[in-house]
Amino acid sequence: MTNFVMKAVEQVKPPSRMLVDSMDINECIKVKIIDWKDNSRSHYYNGIVMSKSIASKRMNTTIVNPRILLLRALDQDEGRNPNFIIPDLATKIDVEGHTDKILEQKLDKINPSLVIIQKDISVKLMNMMREKKITVVCNLEDRKMKRLSRLT
Repeated sequence: MTNFVMKAVEQVKPPSRMLVDSMDINECIKVKIIDWKDNSRSHYYNGIVMSKSIASKRMNTTIVNPRILLLRALDQDEGRNPNFIIPDLATKIDVEGHTDKILEQKLDKINPSLVIIQKDISVKLMNMMREKKITVVCNLEDRKMKRLSRLT
């Protein structure tokens, strides 16, 4: 156990003062206790460990040296404005189609291998990303999204 503590002390740097963070190192470290007779199953990981399923089982599950793109929300108007009134269905479909085309162009320029989205995405977008060999993780909590954005 002392090896893990020494590694953590050497590798973990407290967050930035510019982001008004606490200097307490305990906020940066999470210890998971595994009931086992000895420490043989214990490991130290430098980074983030979390479990989240990918959007489709047909997407890559193992990515070596991923290019990660983090997206907060694809439908901006509904999330920001509580008084947002949904227009008629035809207008909504047109706007969504136009937004999908813009996103596809941006994905072609950035060429990520992993896209992490805070909200859910449409099936059409998910299929388009799968065809481009992009793995998608969606519906990520705000807390996890902030933690990921600080490390990428």
